Amino acid sequence: MGSSSSSNSQIIIVDRQALAYNANLDNSHLIGICFVVAGGILFTLSLLMPTFCHMWCATGDSNDETDPLKVFQKIDSFFFIHF
Repeated sequence: MGSSSSSNSQIIIVDRQALAYNANLDNSHLIGICFVVAGGILFTLSLLMPTFCHMWCATGDSNDETDPLKVFQKIDSFFFIHF
């Protein structure tokens, strides 16, 4: 009986550096997933904000000179007419 119990025993070798590496790899996967989720949320919010907040973002006056697109259009029309 003593010889049969010694033949069933196994030697298990544990590489502690591999365990630490696997733990760090799992943590980096978790951090990467969090960054992807945060980026998706920011992207979604950047698409939805103009849809729901267009009333607060409007300048109000259609002849507002501070709007760069309107100023640019006036400059373009000036050059096309005069040159």
